[in-house]
Amino acid sequence: MTIISPTDPRITAKPVYADEEINNPTFELARFDDTVFSSDAASELLVISTYSDVEEKGWVSRWDTKLGGLIAKSFRDEKFASNLGDHLLVDATEAVGASAKKYILVVGLGSISAQKGSISCGLYKFALETAEKLQAERLLLPFFPDRSKLSLIAVNGSIAVLRCRVGESMLRGKIKSLKTIKLLVSGQASNAALRGLSSRTEAFCVPCPEPSIVKDEVTSE
Repeated sequence: MTIISPTDPRITAKPVYADEEINNPTFELARFDDTVFSSDAASELLVISTYSDVEEKGWVSRWDTKLGGLIAKSFRDEKFASNLGDHLLVDATEAVGASAKKYILVVGLGSISAQKGSISCGLYKFALETAEKLQAERLLLPFFPDRSKLSLIAVNGSIAVLRCRVGESMLRGKIKSLKTIKLLVSGQASNAALRGLSSRTEAFCVPCPEPSIVKDEVTSE
């Protein structure tokens, strides 16, 4: 359920470092739903970040149930430990029963107590690069409500980092296929998400270090 339109001026307002193309892709704010993928013909990439010391449950489990246990099976087959930089790509198209491609990218971030802005930026950089490789039109990024109390980085801070990362990637000509970035947040976090999207900072790091948290190609299931 979309709760903020991608054309809302609070979202489409340009940060000062951006050129005229910063609003492509657009941002869309939406509530969590049992059916995470859309039924339309857009190719989508869902990015799920995991922590080595946090058990995956809640929405991830609910989505996995809808997908016939595909996520849990991929974890078992790959012995996925959620260490920083661990990652795998799951083709969920058949499980979803969609005509367009639907992918899940799982990325390990290590311990939740060790999180910092550069790791978040590296995650979003990897997500954007993977979306382009897959020619995905829509990127789905969940901000799970049960993690907000554990993480040292607030929702608005994480989304501000994302906004900065998208702007930097756009200015470098690295975003071509992606049309929409859909942020899944709880109702309580919607205002914090808007604050992150409307961040006016010129850049968090000058010059941008282009952080990377992975060292090899995506493992595909």
